[in-house]
Amino acid sequence: MTSHVTSYHAPSIEPKDFLNSSNSEDWFERNSLFPCDDENDDENDELVYLPGRRMSRVIALQVLAEMDVTDHIKDVVLSWLLENNNLDESSGFFASYLVDSVLDKINEIDDSISIYATAWPISQVSIVDRNVLRIAFFEIIFDRDTPYQIVVSEAVEIAKLFGGDSSPKFVNGVLGALIDNEILENSPIF
Repeated sequence: MTSHVTSYHAPSIEPKDFLNSSNSEDWFERNSLFPCDDENDDENDELVYLPGRRMSRVIALQVLAEMDVTDHIKDVVLSWLLENNNLDESSGFFASYLVDSVLDKINEIDDSISIYATAWPISQVSIVDRNVLRIAFFEIIFDRDTPYQIVVSEAVEIAKLFGGDSSPKFVNGVLGALIDNEILENSPIF
């Protein structure tokens, strides 16, 4: 699948101007960190199927990463990504829940990441790795609905798709340290 990444910041734009613009899709395509591929862009592109929950996490990653480096409006970015990825209602809800929850607890999450990713200050962790970890840390520390093993597996798979060569190993190591600590803190003392 062809990946497009832009390295420039979007111009300031008023939300009402963006939403009323006849070419808002073109603007978003030019200014998004993760623009959607055109269907006829490359005949050799593979169609990648991602399970609903993984796709929700991918959408959350894209929104969080975009917000990390631009001043784009969360609701506009999220709506656009949900529309252009045809998620079912429950997957869309989960993506929205992850984005809102991570943003709500971002300072606590970043403080926790700093404890377990000691080799790098959070500001020096790559945008993708940082936001993959933010989602996983939220799910492990605060949400706790998904078993640790699944959260780690999902985070590593997403790091493989979007991160650099060392991203899966880095994400796995940081999450492994967090889980080891979580298990120790929550185990009964005999």
